[in-house]
Amino acid sequence: MAAPFLKNVPTEREALLRSLLRGGAEIVAVDGNGLVAIGKPAGLLSHPNGPDVSGRRTPIAAPYDPVERAYRPPGGPPIYLLNRLDSATAGLLLLALEQPVARAVRESFRRCTVRKVYWAFAFAGRRLVKELWIDRLKKARDGERLRAAAGDREARTEVFLREMRSIGEFSLALLELRPITGRTHQLRYQCGRRQFPIVGDRTYGDFPLNRRAAEELSVRTLQLHSAEISLTYEVDGVSHGFSARSPALEDFLDWTKFSPKIFPAKLVKEG
Repeated sequence: MAAPFLKNVPTEREALLRSLLRGGAEIVAVDGNGLVAIGKPAGLLSHPNGPDVSGRRTPIAAPYDPVERAYRPPGGPPIYLLNRLDSATAGLLLLALEQPVARAVRESFRRCTVRKVYWAFAFAGRRLVKELWIDRLKKARDGERLRAAAGDREARTEVFLREMRSIGEFSLALLELRPITGRTHQLRYQCGRRQFPIVGDRTYGDFPLNRRAAEELSVRTLQLHSAEISLTYEVDGVSHGFSARSPALEDFLDWTKFSPKIFPAKLVKEG
């Protein structure tokens, strides 16, 4: 077994967590209180949806308790899920092995004091430098699937255009997205309605462009990645800092996945 990393958590808790990870999920960062960041590959659910709580397509091989928002390994203590990603989105998930830590980190999310950074490749319908996107959203359902729709809960995201390239017929933008709030499908919804539909987004994206990109650029997956997370939380009057960065980010940012041998890329200079 690897050397223990959780100084204030029993070794058997760490061993249990390691044994339950699956589907390519891996530990990215930890602290001594039992706060853990894992990397979730695309295609895995953050937690089971609907009545099936067995978790067959989740990064943790254990039943899920939707009330407590925790995985419950048989015969073992709960593993608390602190944030969520869409199944198609890869990147960082936070877990807690202790309830006080889970409670404190959830309070940080509630207060919108958690710093999150996402990166996305989008079809560029216009130019920008830096913008603050503000919408009012609610959860909606399309059959059994959750959707974002116009509503009454504020959704705020800072957006930075980091690079644009023309590849074949496509004008692509690399966006850095810093969500201040955490509404369901917030980033995908906001990108879609502001002329930056994310490549591969089958819900809020540009469907004809997605089809052509799949055929001509061989890119079929959602091009959105949860890259960085940092926060401060307080337990028993003591403040603790935590940060994590996705080890898969460098691969995600590689433009060569858009098949430049077929369509040579041309850099579009800003300004």
